[in-house]
Amino acid sequence: MVKNDSVIPFITHSDLDNEKIFTICQTHNGDLWLGTGGKGVFYFRDNKVHHFTKDDGLCNNTVRVIVQDFENVIWIGTDRGVNIFIDDSLKRFKKYASQTYTDAIIDDDGSVWFSTYNGWLVQYKSLNIQQKDTLVSSNFFRFKNKRIWSFIRDAEKTFWIGTTIDLTKFPQTPFLSFNSSDKLHDDNVTAIGQVDNNKIFVGANASKHSLTEFTFSDFNHLTTLENVTVLDGLVGNRV
Repeated sequence: MVKNDSVIPFITHSDLDNEKIFTICQTHNGDLWLGTGGKGVFYFRDNKVHHFTKDDGLCNNTVRVIVQDFENVIWIGTDRGVNIFIDDSLKRFKKYASQTYTDAIIDDDGSVWFSTYNGWLVQYKSLNIQQKDTLVSSNFFRFKNKRIWSFIRDAEKTFWIGTTIDLTKFPQTPFLSFNSSDKLHDDNVTAIGQVDNNKIFVGANASKHSLTEFTFSDFNHLTTLENVTVLDGLVGNRV
């Protein structure tokens, strides 16, 4: 944590020593959730540490994404399936349990979208009110020969999907893709963020230009606004 221009330890726990932290989520009530690269999930409430692993019902001990929906349900995407944390209980879904989940967003209608490393977008539409561990329905889209790292959904309901080979726009028939032959500095798009209705940031696994700001006027053409690298103060060129 950075406080008064100084970096200080925010959380100290022996199980987190030298452990990769893939995702951080702060809930509406102030709890802090951490997903790790092999030691499961930690969450911090009222100065107490809580820890979940496969022994507690977690699908997998590698957790890449955690989000909270409008009903205060915590969704946990792991390397082998999805869990939810609801009513202080951890539950798991059997459907799509073989997928490695990489990113997630909460849509305006309350549904949860996950991306997977095998090129899927999975939509969990809602939970059964009586049986909160049961999905009412789910849906998925598959992008062949693509592995998805990150994605966003803009104000026009368009998905921008960062994959290992390009930046893909969806829905679009055929899919509209951008890569290093266009405006991108690397085909491996590892992170995407949106600033406003027509501006996105794209992070790549690149050696020279790792964070690029784009604008688009008609959603079909990208215009480069700015590139940011370690020379501009970025910690590293892999975003």
